[in-house]
Order: sequence, then structure tokens, then C-alpha cells
Amino acid sequence: MTADLVNHPPHYTHSDIECIDAIRAALGTEMNFMCYCQGTAIKYLWRYRHKGGAEDLKKASWYLDRMIKSFDVIMAGHDAFLKNPPENNNAN
Repeated sequence: MTADLVNHPPHYTHSDIECIDAIRAALGTEMNFMCYCQGTAIKYLWRYRHKGGAEDLKKASWYLDRMIKSFDVIMAGHDAFLKNPPENNNAN
């Protein structure tokens, strides 16, 4: 069986936690993770003609998919906030 170099590269999955999960935890917020994914996708799009070809395009797509999922999480929280805003506690 050949290694999946796009979704689960063996050099990033050699322990109990995958590297991408550690990065997400270290970045602290969904927005920070979304920005990380955006930058990484740009990197792969930038270099695909000169280095990795279709594999780099697949990696860019992988990061864009994670970016979309993070965006959805952020927007779900935003929508919930708009439906249930905190009460104004500033009494005059």
C-alpha cells in the first residue's frame, strides 16, 4: 500500500497526534487556523508549476477544504451570536 502524501503523509503522522492537529491547538483560535490554512494553500499554489505539480494542487485543495470548514465554524458561531446577543448590562 502506498502512502497518502496529501491527506496523511507519514512524516506528519508518526505519533498519536497528527501535526495539523497540533498546529490547530497551538494557534488557539479558529480564525488563526483559517489564516494558517490560507497561507499554506497559497504556498502550494505558488510552487506547483516548479516543484510538485498535481500533488501540490491537491495539497492546496486539502488546505482550502480545512479553511472552508474553519470558516463554517466561525460563521456558525457568528450566526448563533446574532440570534442570541448578550443583553446590554450598561444601566444609565
